Amino acid sequence: FLLLLAGGADEYDRKCDEIIAHSRAAAQLFNSGRVKEAHGKLEEAEASFRAARKLNPQEPQAVINMAVSMLNSQRFDDAVRYWKEAGDLLPAGRMRDWAGGKARWAAYGKVSTQRDRIYAAGQGNLSQALVLITQQLEIYPDFPTLHHDKATVHVMLSALHANSTGEALASFA
Repeated sequence: FLLLLAGGADEYDRKCDEIIAHSRAAAQLFNSGRVKEAHGKLEEAEASFRAARKLNPQEPQAVINMAVSMLNSQRFDDAVRYWKEAGDLLPAGRMRDWAGGKARWAAYGKVSTQRDRIYAAGQGNLSQALVLITQQLEIYPDFPTLHHDKATVHVMLSALHANSTGEALASFA
């Protein structure tokens, strides 16, 4: 039956060969991207993933690969963009929600690394660290560790400024 639909045995074989060649090309581009990423050649890795995407623009896997690569290399803005793009390509439901969660995680990662630099193990700018903790809470409002961190910074600030004691107590609540 498939032979008839394909237009005969020769045409069927040709179509099978096209499918195999397409699959090999996609696999080669994926592997090339992963190797380049592992060697820190992020622009080249991204180019490989982008080329893989051109093989089938509606296939989300190449976009997911780019998102993972960008997240791993702490290029958070790019990671957020690619996760959102992947979500747009995924069917509605759990997979799209998963991609949305990954985009949130990348956004959180960006603020988190900024906060780590600013906070400097309690030796840095506590007021700016508090602003970044607030931004993190906007991304993950129910994250208990963030509420603890916010309260801790308020306690540290209360040692410097008497009016921060009430805010420290409110953060623990």
